[in-house]
Amino acid sequence: MYDTTGRPYADPDAARAAASGTKGLSAARAHSFEVSVAVAEATCAHKTSLRATLSRLDREYGDPVCARYADEVATSNRMKLGALRLADNIAAGG
Repeated sequence: MYDTTGRPYADPDAARAAASGTKGLSAARAHSFEVSVAVAEATCAHKTSLRATLSRLDREYGDPVCARYADEVATSNRMKLGALRLADNIAAGG
């Protein structure tokens, strides 16, 4: 990732591990660091063939799985949406 982003991380996992190591930083500095690492990771993924490879693999393997388990996927999506709505309601004080 260093060649494309200026960050010395060998791969996305190393970048994520570095971003999680913000103990001792102020909230603002930790957030700024995490954002900069996330942007570097996204930039790297965009500049490499990773995005195209993931899209191809998702079409090749993901679409058939989603078709086979459409009911389960729909149930999972409904549960996630319900949880997000509940969390928003709780966060709003309701």
